[in-house]
Amino acid sequence: MAPDGATGGPARSRGRRLAPFVLLVCLLLAGCSVGYTGTPSPSPDPDRIGYEDGYAANATLSVTPEDGLNDTELAAVVARTTARVERIRGAEFDGNLTVETLTREEYRARNLSFTPREDRAADARWEAALLVGEDAASEAVVSDLFGGAVAGYYLPGENRLVLVGEVNTRTLAHELVHALQDARGWDVSRRATLDGRLAGRGLTEGEAVAVQRAYAARCGSEWDCLPLPPRGDLDVDAVVAHPGVYLVFRAPYVLGPEFVGALRERGGWDAVNDAYADPPTATRELLDPAAYPAASPEVAIADRSTRTWERYGGADSLGRATVHATFWRHNLVARGDDAVATDYRDRYTDGLVADRFRAYRNGDADGYVWRLRFANASEAAEFAAGYERLLRLRLNARAPTGDVFVVESGPFADAFRVTRDGDAVTIVNAPALGDLSAVHAREGVAA
Repeated sequence: MAPDGATGGPARSRGRRLAPFVLLVCLLLAGCSVGYTGTPSPSPDPDRIGYEDGYAANATLSVTPEDGLNDTELAAVVARTTARVERIRGAEFDGNLTVETLTREEYRARNLSFTPREDRAADARWEAALLVGEDAASEAVVSDLFGGAVAGYYLPGENRLVLVGEVNTRTLAHELVHALQDARGWDVSRRATLDGRLAGRGLTEGEAVAVQRAYAARCGSEWDCLPLPPRGDLDVDAVVAHPGVYLVFRAPYVLGPEFVGALRERGGWDAVNDAYADPPTATRELLDPAAYPAASPEVAIADRSTRTWERYGGADSLGRATVHATFWRHNLVARGDDAVATDYRDRYTDGLVADRFRAYRNGDADGYVWRLRFANASEAAEFAAGYERLLRLRLNARAPTGDVFVVESGPFADAFRVTRDGDAVTIVNAPALGDLSAVHAREGVAA
């Protein structure tokens, strides 16, 4: 889906959950554009790549976007943009794609929500990342960040693409790539973990962003393009309030294009096609394309809770992109000029190879166990030291014992136990100091 021209994540409608690809206005990709006039250029071969419905990729069009596109004009714009995506991607579109437009008012009237589903276990995961505290519900935070400013979206399985507001052909090009992915059965977004979903979208969004950038680069030099419409109405206050969560969801759009670019250097678009049979499973692969495909070691968390605490939800993984956002959000790593400048690399997380997260509950009380495995003991020690520094300096934690910390006030007020065993670090969280052993007893000690 697409707010005025950038990147996005899964979408859904009320009552029926969908997974369209979302473009966020704040992630607008750079590109030039010029106004255009002219006449349609018919295709000599409708089945040839670079021609669609009688229009060639280099066709000039006689349309007036200033007063809105009528059905005939929209059809011409869609056909020419499709031909251009075919030319860039080297792939032919098959099937009958439906493209419709909505005004901003019509879109809002549909009361759509293009945000991931969050639940109590997700609340615990975001709290573990120290990005959403107990004073907020993670679903509301994500909805505030990404529920508006939509410029377009594609609905997998329905072969339907919707453009919102003034037509942005860069957004259209991006969403057409998702239509192509859908037609080929390339669905890698349904992963059980947060990190897995981010990694999968790094491939799908990385491909779409790469095509969108190539499209924009040809505007004005090789192709006439529609003028860019004004930006959408992203809730800047929501980004300011939760920049770390925003940074997490941006990862596929920042890291994905670099990953796809590395694949293309290996073997062109064929290497990208092949990646869908073995997509990345962790954001560390997006950060280190040379190591892709990289096997992740198994990280197990033994259930050492008492009967009063129950494990719930599935096993999750936060991954390098999210853990980087944790340190960035709390100013433990240098942050360039702004969120856009970050490259998701820092000394605390560079050695992270795998992690496992499990949520626990006792009535209305919540806790969790989070185990992270690193490339070696030195990397694990550096992370543990950084995490403890975060607790002390940013959350004002006191340390009643060597590896136990208590945050007494604020949205992350809880007890924490941080232990390192060789190349692994285990973080246990509970509402109070006396609950830590009940959630997860120390190894060799009865709960």
